[in-house]
Amino acid sequence: MAPRPLLSIERKGIIMARPGKPTPDFPLFLHASGQWAKKIAGKLRYFGKDAQVALERYNVYLAGGKPAKPATKSISKNGRPDKPYKDFPLYAHNNGQWAKKVRGRTRLFGPWDDSQGALDKWLAQKDD
Repeated sequence: MAPRPLLSIERKGIIMARPGKPTPDFPLFLHASGQWAKKIAGKLRYFGKDAQVALERYNVYLAGGKPAKPATKSISKNGRPDKPYKDFPLYAHNNGQWAKKVRGRTRLFGPWDDSQGALDKWLAQKDD
């Protein structure tokens, strides 16, 4: 394989050299961050710094969308778990338990690990 030609870029008066595409028909472009990227559906998608790995990731993306991530428990941005289902009546309290406000006071019903037990406890107290 012939060596890649160098492209020159001028930034703030400094001329920098960076490698060109490995082949003329290479579908990705080298982003300023040093990663190979492509604009897909109006968004830039980055596939890595190594051209061959980036091409493989790009092909996986095209074949089935985003690559599969390992299965983990659903955790929201604030570090608390998401509700097990949409209509779950309790919310995840900061202290690691499921909670509900009842008559202006926060009641705790069980740990995050046992959402079904917390729901059962809530339903038992709700009926009283």
